[in-house]
Amino acid sequence: IKYVESQLRDTGSVERGYLGVSIQNLSPDLAQSFGVEENQGVLVGDVQPDSPAAKAGLKRGDIIIEYEGFPVQEIGSFRSRVATTSPGKRVSMVILRDGKRQTINAVVGTLSGEEGGAPATPVRPGERTELGLTVQNLTDDLAQRYGYEGDHGVIVTEVAPGSTAAMAGITPGMLVQEINRKRINNTRDFDAAIRDSKAAKTILLLIKDGQYTRYVAIKTE
Repeated sequence: IKYVESQLRDTGSVERGYLGVSIQNLSPDLAQSFGVEENQGVLVGDVQPDSPAAKAGLKRGDIIIEYEGFPVQEIGSFRSRVATTSPGKRVSMVILRDGKRQTINAVVGTLSGEEGGAPATPVRPGERTELGLTVQNLTDDLAQRYGYEGDHGVIVTEVAPGSTAAMAGITPGMLVQEINRKRINNTRDFDAAIRDSKAAKTILLLIKDGQYTRYVAIKTE
C-alpha cells in the first residue's frame, strides 16, 4: 500500500518492476531432482529473450535464493519484491546453478503487460505411451496450430486419467522439451531418455505450455 501510495503521489501512476522470468516453487520432487532442500529458493522455468533477466545472465534451471539480501522461499513474496522495485534500479540476486552459488546483478525493467494462454484444441492420437503420456513428433502442422513454430520437443497427445503425468498437471497440447536436463527433439529421443531413467525414482521434464516453460517432476514408483 505504501509503495502504491508513493507512486501515485510522485508520478500519478503505478509502475511495477519486471525481470522477465517464469518461476515456480520447489516441490519436494523438484527439490530432489535439483539436489536442493524444499523451499530453498524458486526455480526459473523460463527466461524471456531480451528481458532484464536474460541480459543479467539468468538461465532456465537456475534457483534464486536471495533478492536484495532477502531470502527467497516462495514465488508470492519474490514476485511482490520484484513488482515493488523501482524500474531502472540495479538489484543483486544470489542463485544456485548446478549446485554452486553465484551472484547476479540485474537492472529491473517496467512491467508492461502479461500474456498467457495454452493450447485448448485436442490433438490427434500419438505414437508412444510412457508414464501415462502419449506423445508424437512435432510436425509443422502441429507447430503452427499450437504456436510452437521454431521449437523442439514432442507434443503430448493424450494423458491417461489417474496417471502420474495427470497428477503432475500435464495435459494434451503441452510440449516435452527436455527429460532430466537433456534436449528432446523427437519420439526416439523421448524413448531413449525414458529408458535411461528406468532406475530413477523421479524423472524431470521441461514442459512448454503455450508461451511459457516450467519443470515437472514425475514419480516413476
